[in-house]
Amino acid sequence: MNFEIQQMITSSFVILIALIAKFSAKRLLERTRIKQQFQNRRKTLISKVMTLGIFFITTIIILGIWEVHPEDLSIYLASVFTIIGVAFFAQWSHLSNITAAIIIYFNHPVAIGDKILVQDEKPIQGKITDIGLFVTTMIMEDKRKIIFANTLFLQKILFTNIDNKKNIEL
Repeated sequence: MNFEIQQMITSSFVILIALIAKFSAKRLLERTRIKQQFQNRRKTLISKVMTLGIFFITTIIILGIWEVHPEDLSIYLASVFTIIGVAFFAQWSHLSNITAAIIIYFNHPVAIGDKILVQDEKPIQGKITDIGLFVTTMIMEDKRKIIFANTLFLQKILFTNIDNKKNIEL
């Protein structure tokens, strides 16, 4: 079999696997959204981030299949990575909040609609109304809105289910 044909078949297989990974990730996100009762907007944003990651990984694998030498791309990649590096450094807090949003989405014990107590200098009690890509929004009992950056929200001590009066034994 011709080497180029073999590369095309392998590349097609990698693209097929990437598409399967993308649709599987979307299904997982939808199940998580339903289970955690998150807004559809959050699922869409995280889906875009995951699609971008799958695209970059697929591109790197295909470049390896086609034996593209790094020396051939060095000037181009150096320029692109320099621009991206400067942009990421300038937007570091935004990237931190996006990462925190993904962590909150998958691993944090709170969900939209939960009543929580945030332990701070002055304790804040309220109901979570939105968990976005950059901020988490909470409404206090007196109808004031509190907005936390997601990175700060992860750092706070939270008490969840504050209306639940059951005694929990450890």
